[in-house]
Amino acid sequence: MAHNKHKSVIIVSPSIIIQRGMVALLSQNNKFVVSDIQQDINALTPDRLKRIKPDIIIVDPSLLDPNLRNSPKLLLHQNVDCAIIALQCQLSESTLNAFNGVISIYDNTTTIFNTINAALQNHNNDTQDDNYKQELSQREKEILVAVAKGQSNKEIAETFNLSIYTVITHRKNISKKLGIKTISGLTVYAMLNKLIDPQYL
Repeated sequence: MAHNKHKSVIIVSPSIIIQRGMVALLSQNNKFVVSDIQQDINALTPDRLKRIKPDIIIVDPSLLDPNLRNSPKLLLHQNVDCAIIALQCQLSESTLNAFNGVISIYDNTTTIFNTINAALQNHNNDTQDDNYKQELSQREKEILVAVAKGQSNKEIAETFNLSIYTVITHRKNISKKLGIKTISGLTVYAMLNKLIDPQYL
């Protein structure tokens, strides 16, 4: 994306005050344009995200499914390619670290813009370094399904006639490719991508 092009921003917050405050603040910098405002995360459907193609999504993490808070990309249907910034609330440090940045309602204007710019840079670095869009191999998909079904590394190794160390390596690669570290997050990914039927869990 060209550096002189506006950066498209989506704001997701149930608070009208926060919505309007963020719009007013972002309007002070011609680098950003607010493309969409929503009160509910479920309004960000795959079609809507594909149409808007946001560069940044600023979201209140309290709107997220607790199982997805450590993997915010999942709630945005996995194929979204943008920075995701949390509007700070009472969440654990590990959850907030899953976002590209965190904005507090107590931050001043300079701090907020610095956070947004750093989040864009962090997202670009993460995408390049971690190969975020890299596809899973067939074996990795099979192991992902086994993990989602609750199988241990030993059970997976026996099922696929692999060493435990090979299974551990596959699991590390799966987490790196998807940007998902928790078993619950991997399980949700498997269901969203129709790799497993929820009735078998």
